[in-house]
Amino acid sequence: MKNKYLVVVGIIICVLLCSCKNTSNKTSKKQEVGYYLTMDDSEWNKYDTTYCGYSSKKKFLQQGETYIKEMEKITGLHNWEERYSPEKKNLEIKVVLQDDTASHARTLGKTKGITLKSYYFRYGVSPYAHELAHIFAGLGNNESLSEGFPCYLSDQVGCVGVHNFGINPHKLATMYIKEKRYQEVLDAIGIAGPPENASPTSTEGNYRSAYYNCSDSFCTYLIEKYGIHKFLKLYQSDQGLDAYQKVYGKTVVTLKADWSAYIKNYPVQFTKKEVNQQIRKVLIKYHYPLSSK
Repeated sequence: MKNKYLVVVGIIICVLLCSCKNTSNKTSKKQEVGYYLTMDDSEWNKYDTTYCGYSSKKKFLQQGETYIKEMEKITGLHNWEERYSPEKKNLEIKVVLQDDTASHARTLGKTKGITLKSYYFRYGVSPYAHELAHIFAGLGNNESLSEGFPCYLSDQVGCVGVHNFGINPHKLATMYIKEKRYQEVLDAIGIAGPPENASPTSTEGNYRSAYYNCSDSFCTYLIEKYGIHKFLKLYQSDQGLDAYQKVYGKTVVTLKADWSAYIKNYPVQFTKKEVNQQIRKVLIKYHYPLSSK
């Protein structure tokens, strides 16, 4: 009788343990929030993909997911998608290609995703990782950081495309920082959005490039000198420019002066001609028609 009693008790305990385990798995599964990239077949089939760098839509979307995973490793930011999904549902990131619009991310509204300018996509130089980084990192302390940090992440995951075509942002910044005509752009770096001549509606491409590349260089400088964790505190702070003092113990004015001195003494100093030559090499490699604007 005693042995039978022990066997019955043992069976009951096993049943209870299995039941608890299954309940736990179901609960944790419901709480998990993931993300996935999608693109309509019509988007992919609409364009010539000979030189886009991907053999299929599936490969293209897989590369986007790889970019995001690399960003998670670089920053240590996991479960970032939960801020978009209070209902704990998997986040869909929809990729759209358009002819007559600048590339951009859609972080507001019900549908999250990115839009890539189709011409850049066709030649494999779209800012794919940059726009995904906008979704990944969200809005930063100010607009300059909100553009510079995605540029930094795009550089780190190895995406070659506009805005810097894979060229070291510090080298590019050396061209802008020594020319007085870019002073209005330089004043906005790390502080505010682009001035009118560098805005998305402006036809002055050089000024827009200066804003993006110098924002990239400034963010890269802060991360290289003080580390990613301090930068993330700055980026995610809601204290505006006061956050610089709180995080780094220096004002933004002092930090920008330090960055400026660093760029002016950078080992490689580019001229405009040299920058254009570097970009030309990249475009030739990617079969981009150099006569196109």
